[in-house]
Amino acid sequence: MLPRRRRAQRRIVFAAMLALAIVVIEIGARIWLLLNTPEPIYTYRQHAAAYRDSTYFGAAFRAEQMAWGASQHFDESGLTVSTFHGQYFNHDGRIRRTVGQPAHASHTLYMIGTSTTLNGEVPDEYTIASYLQTQLTDYKVVNLGTSGTNARQQIVILKEQPLTTGDLVVFYGGIGDASGNLPRYPTFPQRICESLQNVQVGIIEAVCTLAGNAAVGTPSIDADQIANNYRARLQEAANWCARHGALFFTFLQPVLSSESLQSDEERYVWSNPKITPIEVRLTLPLGWPVLQTVTRQFPNGYDLTHILDAERHHYDIYLDFDHTTERGNQIVAAAIADHVAGAF
Repeated sequence: MLPRRRRAQRRIVFAAMLALAIVVIEIGARIWLLLNTPEPIYTYRQHAAAYRDSTYFGAAFRAEQMAWGASQHFDESGLTVSTFHGQYFNHDGRIRRTVGQPAHASHTLYMIGTSTTLNGEVPDEYTIASYLQTQLTDYKVVNLGTSGTNARQQIVILKEQPLTTGDLVVFYGGIGDASGNLPRYPTFPQRICESLQNVQVGIIEAVCTLAGNAAVGTPSIDADQIANNYRARLQEAANWCARHGALFFTFLQPVLSSESLQSDEERYVWSNPKITPIEVRLTLPLGWPVLQTVTRQFPNGYDLTHILDAERHHYDIYLDFDHTTERGNQIVAAAIADHVAGAF
């Protein structure tokens, strides 16, 4: 009986030591996570260097920005719309308010693009569309930016507009057609972690954080397919505008990867996977040159990839891999206005 009792006691001691070890490892994992988990983009933007000189930036702006974001929802086309009216953000359906629109204008300039056209990082008066309005006073500039879109979806928005002879249409963006068309090859550990993403266990979260920081795999692209798709969509948009007497322009936006990173802030933004996803870091440099080639060859196509490079040597402009504050928006608007005016 004694040996059996001793074996039982040993099993109890072993189980207790194992439980204690698991608790210690779990505590250690949570401490490690606290010290090593990448800062979320929402937290980062509360102290982003690009907002340093923005007089509007503060608690009131952030609160309204969050409320405006929450007001957006998908319509039957799978595109976001919003009805929101505040101090900094005003939105009606697909249209974000452009400040300074003339009461009467002979023609309209429809600015269509993704989140870098919507410009949810700044108040209404500091969007590219509002800056553009100050320079093209003969036109009513309409901001039809919609987050997460590519050229195919932007054509859907284009075909909703009541184009008339003399109107202008500007496509601005490219992110959705570069990184959005590139395949993702997660590693085996990452696939497991994706299935466990809702499990609140520190050990698992720590292991998956390490897996998330590992290489996603070797990306590859079909450059010809991306180029052909992008060219075809731009041509469809141009043809639609021509049939309705409007003139079509396409502008490829600037991106953080346009040149070597210029500051510690830019290096932080690019390296933090919660701000610049790993898939973007791996695939954007591969897909972007394809869009540059197509844009430069397209009639009324303008590549603005490097338009902010000089300014970046003196100021932090980017909030992530492609969104900017008012400083970048103003420079982009001036370039668009110059190219549009030069077409006549």
